[in-house]
Amino acid sequence: MQTVYILKNCIKSYSALVSLYKSPDISTVIIMVGKKQSKLLLLDKRVKEFPFIINTLPNNIGLIPKTSRVLPLRLFLSLRNQRRRLKEKRQKVFKKKIKQKNSIRKVANPDGGFEIILN
Repeated sequence: MQTVYILKNCIKSYSALVSLYKSPDISTVIIMVGKKQSKLLLLDKRVKEFPFIINTLPNNIGLIPKTSRVLPLRLFLSLRNQRRRLKEKRQKVFKKKIKQKNSIRKVANPDGGFEIILN
């Protein structure tokens, strides 16, 4: 579960919202805050800029729990894109290895059945 804090009437926050919309995740909670709430959140030393993401749900009043980690959203999105690229590369290499190692043959039996042989 992750929570994204987005500032109202901010261009950075709007572009972050668009990027979240393009790659949705069911475990993401989005909270839009105004100027007064943003001032309260900026009092926390872990918050450097808006928009930012935390790895837990917020408190009842919308503040950041002490146990959660805070990360700027732009950094989080860049990390997520790098992970996807690495995952795609690994899948391509894995598929090539499977194709080279395994060969499947189908042999017909005289009783009308088929026998599948893996090499």
